Amino acid sequence: MAFFLAQTYLIFASVSTTLFKTFQCDRYGDDSKFYLVEDHQGTIKGLTNAEKFSSTSYWKYVETLLHSDEVEAGWQQIQPEVKDSEFTDWVNDYGVDVEWRCSDGNGPIDQIRAKFMVNGREDEVRKYLLNASNEQHEDESERSIISSHSEKNLKRYYVAKKMIFPFNERDFMMEEWSGSCRDWREGKDKSTMIIASIDERRHNEKSSANLRRTRGKIDIFAFLLEPTGRGNIATNITFIGGGFDMKGYL
Repeated sequence: MAFFLAQTYLIFASVSTTLFKTFQCDRYGDDSKFYLVEDHQGTIKGLTNAEKFSSTSYWKYVETLLHSDEVEAGWQQIQPEVKDSEFTDWVNDYGVDVEWRCSDGNGPIDQIRAKFMVNGREDEVRKYLLNASNEQHEDESERSIISSHSEKNLKRYYVAKKMIFPFNERDFMMEEWSGSCRDWREGKDKSTMIIASIDERRHNEKSSANLRRTRGKIDIFAFLLEPTGRGNIATNITFIGGGFDMKGYL
């Protein structure tokens, strides 16, 4: 389990750099072929301003999106086609179901969802993921904890991600929350871990500029953990990532 979860977390942490390119590819000329358009009539659209600035509304939106289906949210299942890709190998080797969508209903793909199962109890998986967010990854030049409130299940941290030449590094102020959400369809609580970028004075944008870093933004980076019922020795994981914005050309 540890190896698979480590690979999972690192892939999704690093794939955000690739998603930057996909979601914002109209800025890259020759890579415009990655600019994907999708139409759907789903009722669940992108985050509203009210949901962005209210923690309660934001968490409710993410939980709804985690449980949504293709009719409600317009999810489309995809099959990665890039050969010899770490992401493609991960999807194929572990039978991961991957979907994506345009949150506005008509425009570029900006949200991705993956579903898979790992061997391990739900509490073990949650603990691993929470610990993994403390560690600096290979595609990062810096990661540091700003504050942690165990009684509120909240943690804030700063992370700077490497980019391919000639782009500046992108940095983020992130807030992480973990707890339980109520699945009204099944009538039971499920464990959730939600991460999103926030506005924070420490590591401000002026400091970022001095380090030749551009402050980026991530709307959603969330995990939903569900015991499979198989003696509580396996856990179903649903991951959602999206709303990546590089905030600039370089």
